[in-house]
Amino acid sequence: MVSTLIMMICKLIRTKILIVGFMFCSISVMAGQFLKIEKIDAVNDFPRIKIDLVVNGIDGSLGALEAGDLVILEDGARIGESFTMKKHDDSENYLYLVFSIDSSKSISRKFLKSIKSSAREIARSIGAKDRIAVYQFDDSVILLNSFSQSSEEIVKNINDIERHGKKTLLYNSIYDSIELFDKVKQANKKVIVFTDGKDEGSSVSEEDIIKFSRNAMIPIYFICCKDSKNLRSMARISKLTGGKLIYSKSNDVAGMYRTTLSVMKNRYTLTYPSQLTMDGMHHRVEVRIKYRDIRDRDSDLFFLEKNRAAESLLPFRTIIIIIIATIVLFILLIVLFLYFMNREKELLKERFEIEKKYLMSQASAEGDHEKQQRPDDGQDAQSCEEGNAYGSAWLFQKNGPQVGKKYPINMKEIFIGSGRDNAIVIDDKTVSEKHSKIKSAQGMHTLFDLISDQGTYLNDKKLLRPKVLHDWDEIKIGSVVLIFRASQLRKS
Repeated sequence: MVSTLIMMICKLIRTKILIVGFMFCSISVMAGQFLKIEKIDAVNDFPRIKIDLVVNGIDGSLGALEAGDLVILEDGARIGESFTMKKHDDSENYLYLVFSIDSSKSISRKFLKSIKSSAREIARSIGAKDRIAVYQFDDSVILLNSFSQSSEEIVKNINDIERHGKKTLLYNSIYDSIELFDKVKQANKKVIVFTDGKDEGSSVSEEDIIKFSRNAMIPIYFICCKDSKNLRSMARISKLTGGKLIYSKSNDVAGMYRTTLSVMKNRYTLTYPSQLTMDGMHHRVEVRIKYRDIRDRDSDLFFLEKNRAAESLLPFRTIIIIIIATIVLFILLIVLFLYFMNREKELLKERFEIEKKYLMSQASAEGDHEKQQRPDDGQDAQSCEEGNAYGSAWLFQKNGPQVGKKYPINMKEIFIGSGRDNAIVIDDKTVSEKHSKIKSAQGMHTLFDLISDQGTYLNDKKLLRPKVLHDWDEIKIGSVVLIFRASQLRKS
């Protein structure tokens, strides 16, 4: 018996401590947080970032707040005085509220009367443009009126609420209240629940409510006018959704809410130029306030999308570099090709000149030798030279793959062409099978064109009729140039 009594006393003491703790938490929440970041917009006007925040004083208003009273830090780096601050006027700050009132039989008539009184006082104290919708919940959730500016309609619906049912669909009513805001574009949207925090029979859980509220960015406020074992749960939901738990057994719940209401309407927008780049990462921004005796700070994370344009620019630059490098390499190859072609041409020319000098010196030596042996027949030699009469003769190939090759003229007729039965075969598609011939008689050598397709050229002139060849004449057949050479005719 004694042990049972001790256990009951301990339980009672724990309950009282819990209640006192939540009372302390409620008061500190109301009076301790002077600054709160509501929203960060880092998308619509980047690199300018907008911060929506609420500032509250002990009496619910800071009065004339200036930019110099605030400090902004981005990833720990202080932003200078380049930011701007704008206070929202009343036309921008009107509220959309949903009252969700517990009408289940799990609460007493006295408690219902108390929360209805608080709800009426708040409804009568709203601004001219504020709108309120009213739900009641027990074993069902009923919408008594949608968003209305008529305080008479709202108060009448609150007065008509009576206790009913055996269950308490608290979380279902909060879910429906948040869903009612789907078509509301105004930023100031709040759900205010008048309850002792008991839930029984809801199809959604506490975690579902928290997640749904955070996704919709709608805070949940709880107003409780009596001791309750559900204070911890209500405090958790309100804290995680950005709302507040307002708990008091006094009759000043409406007065406490009016202080909260001033927080909702004391809103500012800060705009500052960011030093960040769109890197696809999270960043932290912190706002600090220093005003008279008030010191507070709040911080939040925001995400910067990755700059896809800059990402795609890198391959584009790479492609441009590759194209330029390819063009430069191509030009370099052409220059090298032309250089080596010209070099090859010069080498062939040098080789030809060397061969020419050699042949001329050989012919001169032979002439001098003949002259020394036969000094009296100079006149005969002169007459032979004038008559183009030569001794041995040959053709010397000036260009082409067989440059320098000699072709002796040792028959009365030699044929030149692309056919394999010719004495001189020229592998060229422009050369006819029987292109031309050289006919030799009495030391004279005559060039004939055999009605070829492309013609035969003698010293760069097209051969139109047979011509007698002279030493060093150039014969062009197709792309090949042959040089006619001959030695002096020797007489006995």
